[in-house]
Formats: sequence, structure tokens, C-alpha cells
Amino acid sequence: MNIVYVGIPKAGGGYSHFCQLKNKLTQYNFTLLSLGENKVSFDYEEEAFVNIGQGLNLTHHQKELAHLFIDYLIKNKVNILIPNNSPLVVSCLPFLPSNINVVYIVNSDTPRVYQYVATHSDYISRIVCISPVQVKKLGNRYPRLSSKLILIPHGLDVQDINPISIREKKTLQIGFLGRLHDGHKKVLIIPKILKRFGGSYNLHIVGDGPDKTDLLRLLDKHNISYTYHGFIKNKDLAPIISLWDIMLFPSVVEGFGLTLIETMQYGVVPIANRLEGITDYIIENGESGYLVSNNDVSSYLDKLNKLNNDSDLMLKMKRKAKSRVIERFDISKVCSDYEMVFREAMLYHRPPTDKIADWQPYKEYKPNIIQRVINSMKLYFGN
Repeated sequence: MNIVYVGIPKAGGGYSHFCQLKNKLTQYNFTLLSLGENKVSFDYEEEAFVNIGQGLNLTHHQKELAHLFIDYLIKNKVNILIPNNSPLVVSCLPFLPSNINVVYIVNSDTPRVYQYVATHSDYISRIVCISPVQVKKLGNRYPRLSSKLILIPHGLDVQDINPISIREKKTLQIGFLGRLHDGHKKVLIIPKILKRFGGSYNLHIVGDGPDKTDLLRLLDKHNISYTYHGFIKNKDLAPIISLWDIMLFPSVVEGFGLTLIETMQYGVVPIANRLEGITDYIIENGESGYLVSNNDVSSYLDKLNKLNNDSDLMLKMKRKAKSRVIERFDISKVCSDYEMVFREAMLYHRPPTDKIADWQPYKEYKPNIIQRVINSMKLYFGN
């Protein structure tokens, strides 16, 4: 079975998920595919990456790219297409041959992404939601989609990770792993938290992004001890993350929160902003980590002090963080669920294929001015 997964090699949960599926479901032939001009964010060793129409602009050459894309799927006898968040690919769904089935993986919790899913939904076989909030919102907004929805979270293979223990040390190791973007990840709250924390600690930052300079400037301004590791490939993360005690996770926009389980598998205790149906799906509050409402700085400090002052509690929660990942997010269960989805997708009967001459560009979701103000306020206040 030939499966095309739309995306590019770049830091983030989407590419990590592609790599997990490709490496574990070896009975399928996975291809990572992008359209037009795309910027790969790091050097990669990915033989299965194909860029169609390289050099063509995604805005000005949409029709040409749509034709190239459909021709590629036909020529390469693709069985299943995973569109992800490509508006151009979504616009092509009615024009695919009837033997190409579509499995949509919903990788974010935003109205824009939900609109992608709902558009041409008759041509989609199954819709994979990676967190409960997506199942809830899609089912409520578009009841016609309910029968196609299935919850399959991201997963990890944690078989070879060493047992958790507390090392004899006086300095707490606190980490952040993710994109350095304040709008979605709220990284600039980290200096506000740590400048008030009285314990002995080192901060480790792994990642890159548009707000890196501002974050490091604030850390320097408040004399916060830190090590900036930059972007690190997943295969090279273990020596760094396995030394951490605590992970700060103040994000306000997520689809799943992959970096949470990526750190928890090493026994790192997360202190995370509560996102209904996302972080509270991963973390059992007070057992495998802590949840903080509305990114309240005082609550972060309270949890940091609890863990710093009680080594027995720290050890208990470290072990629980790891076991939580094993119990709920084991990659073997995730892959078994995807095998079922792919089999079911091949039995789906799509509507008749439209004529390619009738193709039109996808019209992006644009909220009205009132909704835009509400969305901006939610991001600003961390809700």
C-alpha cells in the first residue's frame, strides 16, 4: 500500500509523527510530500521526501501545482492520502481518482484546521483526532462528521529507557523543549516564573523560533542561569532531556503536546498550562505532573517549590510520568489503530470524481472582526 503524507522535514509534531509511522509500519510505503516553495528547517536524511513543483509559488501557481499533484498520485499508484493542513491539497480532494482514499489527521486545535477537515468531507474516509478536544469540537460543529472521527494520540517507543532515579545533587534541572514562539507557546513567561523562584536550578532550552532573542535577553536581564542548546534532532535528545527533573509547558495553542510525552518518557515531571482535552488528557494532575490554570505564575512557583523541597514526591512523580507514557501513549497501540484506519479507509466509497476543469482554489477560513478580537484576547491572556 502506498501512502502519501503531506508535509516537510521540519521541527514539530507533524514530521515526528510521520517518522514514527514510517519507521514502525514498515509494511506500508510512506512518502513525505510537499508542494511548491517550502523551507526545510534543518538538514535531514529522508529518502522518502518528494517536493513537487519546486520553485513554483504556492499563491501564484496553484492550478499548476494542483495538476502536478494529482498527476503524481496517479502515476505513483497512491492508495491513501494524508493531507494534513495543506489548503491546496484540500482543494484537490474532489478531483482525485476514486481508488485514492483520504485519511485526515487533525494536528491542531484551531477553527482554520477544522474548516480544512469539513471542506469536501464527503471525500474523506476517516478523520484521526490526536486529542479529545478535537473529537468534541469537530463533532459539535459538524455533526455529519461524527461517524468518521476516531481518537488516536501521538505515541512513543519507550522500551529502552533506563529506570528512573533521583541523582544526588543540589541543583534542580528545569527544561523547555519546543518552538520559541510567544504567541502560541508563551515562552516569555518562563523568565517571569524563574526570576521569582528561590531554589538552586539550571534552565535548559531546546528549540528555536522567532522569539529566541527576546527570551534569551530576558533570561540575561534577570540573571537566570541557563544553557541554550538550540534545535536538536529527536534522535539526539536523550542525553540532554534524561538529566532534567522538570519541564515547563506554558503553551496556549496545541494539537496534542508531543513534547510533553517526549520528556515524560525520561521521567521528567511536567508543569503545564491546562488545555482542556489536551494537556489534561496527557497529565494526571498531581500524579504524573501538574496542571496550572491560565498560566498563573504563582501556581508555577508553588509546584516548583513542592518538587524542590520533597525528594520523595519528586521521585514518585518522575516514575509516574514515565509509566503514564507507557500505559497510554505506547507506539505499538497507536500503530495498531492506524492499521485499522487504513484498512477501513480502503473500503470507503467516495462520491464521483469531479472534472479537473472545474477546479477552484481553496478559500481560507477568515473569522469576522469580533471573532478575531476574541481570538487575540485568548492568546494574549493564555486561555
